[in-house]
Amino acid sequence: MRAICRAICAGSAPARCRSGPCVSDPRLPQLLTKGSVTGGPKGDERLKIHFVASTVDSAQHALAGLTTRYGQAPRGDAEVIVALGGDGFMLQTLHEGTDLPVYGMNCGTIGFLMNDYAEEALVERLQEAELAELKPLAMRAGTVDGAVHEALAINEVAL
Repeated sequence: MRAICRAICAGSAPARCRSGPCVSDPRLPQLLTKGSVTGGPKGDERLKIHFVASTVDSAQHALAGLTTRYGQAPRGDAEVIVALGGDGFMLQTLHEGTDLPVYGMNCGTIGFLMNDYAEEALVERLQEAELAELKPLAMRAGTVDGAVHEALAINEVAL
């Protein structure tokens, strides 16, 4: 099963979310059935994709190949993000906060959370992907001096 992940804030108060609106994009099925992916100019009717990659050589090589083949939309214009790396990079991408769907492709070692990497047929894989909404826990911790720290726990919280 291929999946596109989106981190959704815990609770119903969007103000607690650093990543923007805490709702699914109702346009996702339409965006993914436009028939092609491009990094083309704004106003282009094709799906705009932004690739991000971890620093490992395999992810950087994948980034070069995919951006050559499909283009690179600026993050602000993108409608979907493709994360290239391992599970840690996927979690990092989700933690950075985005209201865009994130499609992870494994360029790491294990890639339990990731889809298989392949340069070919990206459009079809995006079209067949199922949306998996992640609802992280909202962590709030107070220190003995009264300071309060808040964060979203997508994978784990360690004290």
